[in-house]
Amino acid sequence: MSKSLVNKYINDGFAILDPALNEHEIKTLKNEIITLFENEEQKEVLVKDIKDRNTEIFKKIIKIVHSNEAQKFFNDLGNFYNKKISILPQFLIMKNYHVNRLTTRRIGWHRDCALEFKHEYSNNKLKKDDYVFGKMGIFLQNNSENYGGAVDLIPGSHKFIKKNNKLLQLLNSLRLQILIAFNKRFVNIYKLLPEKYYRFFLGAKKIDPKIGSPIVFDSRTQHRGTTVNEKKLIDSDQLGEHFLRVPESFTKIAIYCYYGSVDGADAHLHGQMNRKEGDYKKLFSIWKNESEEYKDFDKNLYNSMNSIIDPLESKYKDN
Repeated sequence: MSKSLVNKYINDGFAILDPALNEHEIKTLKNEIITLFENEEQKEVLVKDIKDRNTEIFKKIIKIVHSNEAQKFFNDLGNFYNKKISILPQFLIMKNYHVNRLTTRRIGWHRDCALEFKHEYSNNKLKKDDYVFGKMGIFLQNNSENYGGAVDLIPGSHKFIKKNNKLLQLLNSLRLQILIAFNKRFVNIYKLLPEKYYRFFLGAKKIDPKIGSPIVFDSRTQHRGTTVNEKKLIDSDQLGEHFLRVPESFTKIAIYCYYGSVDGADAHLHGQMNRKEGDYKKLFSIWKNESEEYKDFDKNLYNSMNSIIDPLESKYKDN
């Protein structure tokens, strides 16, 4: 099964793994995680920060992130490319992260490798056939048509990055550019049609796996969080550009982490550490320090992470 998932990942730019917990266990974990948020304005929690607050929740999250299914998938993917691939920090929990159409005209589509495009060194790595870096998202609810809950993806959209042909890349992005321009110029008309028609126009898919199923997607794959239905936005209070308060039964909880090879992680770090704002210049140290938090709970995870992190230490430790 895992090898067929590897083929799907290579062809489509994403794959869906089986959940490590059953539906009842996932729903219980979701309710436990919600209690970690101190107020409605809190938008995210770092998994490492809950280790001392609630060890049992911490252990459950490690179990679903570094499940046997995930380990087998990354092992098979690594065998295909003949390189080590591992789950990587940061482990992050996000609550009610949505494109907020109340405050922005954006429709959410993006690639996670945007910063790598800006630098020749990392951009060249993106074009390689054996580039492996991406994100794993675990969504603890169904993907509702009205309130979202997971992710939309454009299958195969990662492939055109590999083709060093600007015309092909332009043609590949043309439909999305048309849609963005249409939404920007005729926003009231855009709102009249359900999002499923725009997904069809883009060749995109609304992903609705079993709750708790890890979705792994290449950082070059175009994607977005499934949007909240425009007609339901009037019921969703504004919390910021990317957050909405939705009915309690549709609360969105997502657990994210990275994964990649040494080359893929190198490209990501290079792109991030050239940002001017925030703590991104400390990103390597953040990864290294976070990996230590998992050492006593999952030695295999710790060793796997550091098989990717350690070879990059001489380059990034002191920026």
